[in-house]
Amino acid sequence: GVEVKGKDKQGRPVTEISDRPPDHNGIEEFCGDPGYVQYCDSGQVRVLYVNETESNGPTTARYFASKLWGGETYFMQSDAHLRFAPEWDR
Repeated sequence: GVEVKGKDKQGRPVTEISDRPPDHNGIEEFCGDPGYVQYCDSGQVRVLYVNETESNGPTTARYFASKLWGGETYFMQSDAHLRFAPEWDR
């Protein structure tokens, strides 16, 4: 992907192609864990993958994520910046 390396004299972002490896897929790890696989197999965990070159920012991402709603009474939407407090769901 492309990452911002700084700004030019006019304040515009200076970008370059990143040599970093792709992000770790935490959903594959979660759904592969015997303690949690039941939630994935039952359809309670739904994922939409979007290539970074096709993304249009957080507002569009949240809109697409809201389309994964399956009629449940409650749903929670999170992203990579969310940190849960210990035992938040108790």
